[in-house]
Amino acid sequence: MTTGAGMPSGAAQANWLNRIIDAGVSGLIIAPHPGAPPVHEAMLQLADELQFPLLSASFELEFVSLARIVIKNSLDLEHLRLEKAKRLFDAYGEALARGADRIQRLEAVARALGWRMQLIDDVTGQVLVSSHQGMKGDAGDSDSSIIPVPGRMRTSLCLRTESTSPPDARLAHYAAGITALDLEQHAKSLDQRRTEGEQILCSLLKGAVELSAVTSFMGKLHDSKDLVFLRICVGLGGEYDGDTIHFASAIQNAGMLLAMDDEALLILMYNDIPRISKLAGLLGQGTQVGISLPLSGVNGVPEARRQAMLSLRDAQDSGAEQCTYGEGNEADDFFPRSVSGSRALVEKFLGPITAHDQANNGDLYRSLELFLGCDRSFLQASKALNIHRQTLVYRLNSIEKLTGLHPSSTEGTSKFWLAMQAGHRAGIL
Repeated sequence: MTTGAGMPSGAAQANWLNRIIDAGVSGLIIAPHPGAPPVHEAMLQLADELQFPLLSASFELEFVSLARIVIKNSLDLEHLRLEKAKRLFDAYGEALARGADRIQRLEAVARALGWRMQLIDDVTGQVLVSSHQGMKGDAGDSDSSIIPVPGRMRTSLCLRTESTSPPDARLAHYAAGITALDLEQHAKSLDQRRTEGEQILCSLLKGAVELSAVTSFMGKLHDSKDLVFLRICVGLGGEYDGDTIHFASAIQNAGMLLAMDDEALLILMYNDIPRISKLAGLLGQGTQVGISLPLSGVNGVPEARRQAMLSLRDAQDSGAEQCTYGEGNEADDFFPRSVSGSRALVEKFLGPITAHDQANNGDLYRSLELFLGCDRSFLQASKALNIHRQTLVYRLNSIEKLTGLHPSSTEGTSKFWLAMQAGHRAGIL
């Protein structure tokens, strides 16, 4: 409040008002004394642009009485805010005490404040929870206020009051704070579930538990009864990475077991290609997915893991985003479809060689591998091995004595090469 003393004249009043606003003043009443300069249009225009309350009053206005009214109204407003804040915390505490779910807790908070509230996923824009069924509009409406919710779950609150006035800023932040605490408890439960799922997946891979014993943990949430194994090479710039993907609302109820292995993400989940595609999209550009055949009595978890590994390799070789084992890869027809089949092939043709090397600290297997890798060129292979050509000839003749196959023959080359490739693809060699 001012009588105009010290107020400049003319357009300089705009700068004067700017300094007042910068000082934190929330409104100004001018009751000019007879010698005060008239209010200039520049100051009125600035106040209008900044939506700053600028009032005119008579010089006879009793400033003390006005101050008392302003202070009383301010105290009444603060008292009302405190009452609403108390109702907010009480309502949330009562909802927790009776075991209410997240929707019911949000409804309780909204009723306490007299607002309509929605919890929005910042990544997808999806409404996760709404305090009122059939609540219309979206987060971009002009009559909505968006308050970011701090924490790991990447959400915001969309708030609407019954009137056109925006929600009280302090109460809105109280509501966001309570929601953040609530969501952090949810995040901890997701962490715990992921840890338990990782332990179960490791046990399945070791054969320590049967698959039938863990399906109840995963749940059955859609029509698919088939479980598949995924191996995912995580891309760059995604909304989530391999360590945080379990927070994504799009997959929280998908019934998954997750683990990290050699910078790849391993997942056991129900066969749902649209959900797998959505999952890959959340992990960023360049994400590639290898998918196993559906699990069965014959195709167990360890074998499905091998299939997913080979499928991911095929996806990386072809540049595809997804690749399912046995689909679109003619090379799979040449190799056994199980680890046991690959192991039998390796043992049949390469077993005598590796056994000889172990018993005699020899180098026959490496010599064979380099010889085939050099297209059966004795000169190139001997140089790669840093041995004399005759030494290589002696080693290859030793392989023929052990296996009955000479590496330079068509039969020997084909069988040794197939056994090596099968061993590498199965992770045996």
